[in-house]
Amino acid sequence: MGSPVSAVVANLYMKFVEEEALNSAPVKPVLWKRYVDDTSLLNHLNSVKPSIKFTMESDEDIKLPLLDCLLKRESDGMLTSTVYRKPTHTDRYLHFRSHHPNHVKRGIVRCLYQRARRVTNMSENLKEEEKHLHKILQSIAVYGNSHLVIFCLLVP
Repeated sequence: MGSPVSAVVANLYMKFVEEEALNSAPVKPVLWKRYVDDTSLLNHLNSVKPSIKFTMESDEDIKLPLLDCLLKRESDGMLTSTVYRKPTHTDRYLHFRSHHPNHVKRGIVRCLYQRARRVTNMSENLKEEEKHLHKILQSIAVYGNSHLVIFCLLVP
């Protein structure tokens, strides 16, 4: 998994690269903000350090994945969001019979449902995500449906 300080070192290095890029930019931005690795001066940044290549996501079929959200522009212009999973996501979570404390197992379920509630902005999308979670959690709760229902009732 790497060293615990890897992310810190990577962020420090990226700050150095950004400062170098901003100082040499032909047009200096009025405001520069970065969230993890989202940026706008793509071509210039790629020219500063040839060993680092920046990429940019663009929307596909009026959909744009952003962190763990999938943003979609509807035909009426409304922007909707739902939970996004990368194509490599496997829906594998901690098995209910694993030797972990129950608060850890409940925390996983609570986190999945809270993320669904926070990310989705349409009730239909939330219902679809909750159905997906219920199906996945059924597959790891080996005691059957009744036990899963009791387990999920513990989630606020």
